[in-house]
Amino acid sequence: MLQSVDRERSAFVNASYLRTFTESKLKHVKWETRLFKLRTSSSHMLGFTAFASHQLVIYMVLVGVTFVIGTIYSWGDYHTHPLFYVLIVGLFGITALSICIAWRNHIQYVLKYGNTIDPAWSKIRDEENKLAEPKQRQAQDKDRA
Repeated sequence: MLQSVDRERSAFVNASYLRTFTESKLKHVKWETRLFKLRTSSSHMLGFTAFASHQLVIYMVLVGVTFVIGTIYSWGDYHTHPLFYVLIVGLFGITALSICIAWRNHIQYVLKYGNTIDPAWSKIRDEENKLAEPKQRQAQDKDRA
């Protein structure tokens, strides 16, 4: 489940990088920029939100069903053991926490990636531009001299 979210996040990090560094310097190549505008201007993102969200929901259901089936299966043999309930509650907590983390990351890095990733790349680009300005001025001064 978390691997699926991470794969989606990686794709959007790469797309954001291309928009920030590569496409901003190219006049006619604007694939990621146009795709970002399409996704953010469409009310339902042309099914993208539903597709990515449904994939995550399928994983969440599988995790939940696996937990329930495992609990039912082990209930018959171990329900009299005093640590059984501690184990079940602990595993339930880990399962619920994993699902919450996956959903939060999905919202932050997939559904709202423009607000999350783009500012970080823009900050890096701006810092690089500030460092490059004195070097460019020095090069221009040498050319004039």
